[in-house]
Amino acid sequence: MQNEYFASWAVPNVQRVRDTNRVKYNSRSTQVFHPANNQDAEAEQEGQSLRLFGSTPWAAQTVGPNKRQKTQKEDLLCYVGGAVWALDWCPACDSTADNEEEPLQYIAVAAHPGGRTKTVIGEIVSGPALVQIWSAPYATEAKASSTSNALPQMQLGICHEGGLTWDCKWCPSDTSIQHIAGTDALSRLGLLALVLGNGELQVLAVPYPKAALQGLAHQGGSEDSSASGVNAALLVEVPPVAWLRASAMGGSLPCVVEWLPVAPHDLLLVGCWDGSLAVVRLQPNSAPSTPDLSSLQTSQQAQLCRKAQHDMVVLSHFQAEPTPLRAVAWCPPQVGQEESLEQRCLFLTAGHLGFLRLWDSRDTSRPLYQRRVSSISRLLALQWSYLLDPPGFLLATDDGGIVYEAGHPQEEGQSWQDAHLWRLESDKGGHGTRNITRESRGANTGAIWSVHCCPSNGLVAYAGEDGEVAIFKERMLQDNRMRRAHTTVAGVHAREDGLELRSAQHYTHHASGVYQASKPSKLKGLAPEIQSIHRVRWSPNGGQAAWLAHGGAAAFVWLQRLGLK
Repeated sequence: MQNEYFASWAVPNVQRVRDTNRVKYNSRSTQVFHPANNQDAEAEQEGQSLRLFGSTPWAAQTVGPNKRQKTQKEDLLCYVGGAVWALDWCPACDSTADNEEEPLQYIAVAAHPGGRTKTVIGEIVSGPALVQIWSAPYATEAKASSTSNALPQMQLGICHEGGLTWDCKWCPSDTSIQHIAGTDALSRLGLLALVLGNGELQVLAVPYPKAALQGLAHQGGSEDSSASGVNAALLVEVPPVAWLRASAMGGSLPCVVEWLPVAPHDLLLVGCWDGSLAVVRLQPNSAPSTPDLSSLQTSQQAQLCRKAQHDMVVLSHFQAEPTPLRAVAWCPPQVGQEESLEQRCLFLTAGHLGFLRLWDSRDTSRPLYQRRVSSISRLLALQWSYLLDPPGFLLATDDGGIVYEAGHPQEEGQSWQDAHLWRLESDKGGHGTRNITRESRGANTGAIWSVHCCPSNGLVAYAGEDGEVAIFKERMLQDNRMRRAHTTVAGVHAREDGLELRSAQHYTHHASGVYQASKPSKLKGLAPEIQSIHRVRWSPNGGQAAWLAHGGAAAFVWLQRLGLK
């Protein structure tokens, strides 16, 4: 069902960017290798280097007497040019694409400019940056087992002067709009919220790449189809349809954003580096806001002189904790349940102090509930989902831990939100029985940077500094011996001459993951930084198979189609 609330948020005039110097990325990737069966085979291997915005299927070596290599189209590797700190799947698919066998789905990728290995949090960053819109075939249920020859493509590069992109999130429901006859408006793929390094919060009406190309054809000029890398990419400037400067939040610099998950998705949660949090309302059809350009340089004034079509209004801005917020989450909806006021008012925060806090936007003088998950660990990721068994919270820590706090069992006629809040109320002051499990990747595995719950079946994916991506089905079991081992589906491992990329097929023959049998190893320090995986995201376009995307310091985005039987 399409969202009518944002029907008036048309794609503004899109301008082509021909200056390729705006793209500050490395032109070639580091050498990547398949896993070797032994050290001698590793010495004889030939590496592969991808060009900027290039992609390739990642073959998995078959372990057996024939030692043949088979190509897995379910594993697709994309080189995005810089460290990945934000990515998100668009809920809209393009069924009108040229590929008649399978429609296309899209993913937004925000990679830090190449060469920027360190960025100080809480400081303003400005300069050229890019948000990449990639396409990938979407296998419907009827064709989940089919093999497509189409590779992912970087179809649209959205340039901005925000220095870098800390977070990017699509509006949760389908906000696509096809071209309306008799108008000049481009077809809209969706609404994308961006948190930029210069302190701005922007919402873009992103056009379908094909529609943008057709619209720009009227501006004259053509692209060389034989070119590769950045020269073949469609680089554009898309003015925001709504935007907010840090000055509107008292100078607080945002770092994370989340859309209200229930219709009409008119609220945004904005977490900041100084520990404050803002609730922002999107107001369609309001008077255009005029940017304050007095403190900006001439080049920046030219970039931002266009007026936004719609307004962002800060409804509430308060101090959630004294240290940076790393994750925020709205109270999620439950299938089959009527919408409630609580879903528009309740949300969670997590940050460097290790506290999980539940807030009500109607009274932010103090949290409804708070608990210190760890006194020695920072909370880096948070997921609140009814698909967990039972529904509850998942948190990731910087010491390699995953914490699952389950809700109270539901009574007949009671929503799970009410049941969970009742349990939280009973636990105030540290009393009562808490349904909490703690899991760890093991010694010296480093931080878990990201955790995400699959919207179709509740499978949880997580990844972090050790370079491995694992999935599991979380269930609250009183007996730890009944828990199933987590399944590792991908891994990035540094070697002297490059990176070794391990697919799911490799791990079917090697024990790995939480609770899997393995010999204890000596502590050798943390993994090299280039192995780190910063973000994992499941595609909302589910079926018999689900797409999982993950990316990190190595400047690759890995797309995997995983069977969910």
